[in-house]
Amino acid sequence: MRWRTRRRFNKSPKITTLPRRESALGRRNSEIFERKNASNEAAVNFERKSARLEGKIEQLLIEKEFLEGKCNELGIDTSEKR
Repeated sequence: MRWRTRRRFNKSPKITTLPRRESALGRRNSEIFERKNASNEAAVNFERKSARLEGKIEQLLIEKEFLEGKCNELGIDTSEKR
């Protein structure tokens, strides 16, 4: 009898559970489709950026020392702060 009523009214237990499954998948969508190496890429990008900035700092320090040396040769006082 149950089978006949389900068939007659087109009710299936799968139809009622489908929206729950879809909502569960929707909530976990980012977990399911997340790239495995995303955090690794972020670390690599951070390291690249850090290395680039460290290189820039080193370059600026070299230029500063060079300019201080030239100022000393020319007798320009570099002790003043702006």
